[in-house]
Amino acid sequence: MVKKRKFRRKMGIGYKDWWDRSCTRRKRAVKTTYRKWKAGKTEKLNYMEEKRKYKECLSRARVFEWFKRFQDGQEDVEGDSCPGRPSMSKTDDNIETISNLVRSDLLMIPKRTRFESVEAVKEKAARVLKQLIEEDFQHCFKQLKIRMERCRNRGGVYIEDDNK
Repeated sequence: MVKKRKFRRKMGIGYKDWWDRSCTRRKRAVKTTYRKWKAGKTEKLNYMEEKRKYKECLSRARVFEWFKRFQDGQEDVEGDSCPGRPSMSKTDDNIETISNLVRSDLLMIPKRTRFESVEAVKEKAARVLKQLIEEDFQHCFKQLKIRMERCRNRGGVYIEDDNK
């Protein structure tokens, strides 16, 4: 049971995305073709049997291509990469390089302020409000008054982007 879990984790079984499902279908079809080639069936018989069993199968050209590959001695069906699958390069070197980049460039790190208590938050808010100039307050209230008048003139329908 433990071996099975390790194998599932290693192979990523159960952690599949849309591209994994399409690749899995293709690989399964290739493996079926390989088994039939080993059994001695011809390409045409294999293709006709697949078409009869399943409504959807590899195209005839793909079946013939894989039969040719198997006849030439290729036995690895995992060799081809699937189209659309993202390449993942999560190595120790990359992780170390990225962490060094983040440490060196402080602009990439979002700024967050942590407060120990509610009183500390109130003190910080009061300090910031005291730094604002009285003219800024007056300008904000003037803009608010203009917006309210526009809303009242339109009967409650107010569009922010409309500057008329």
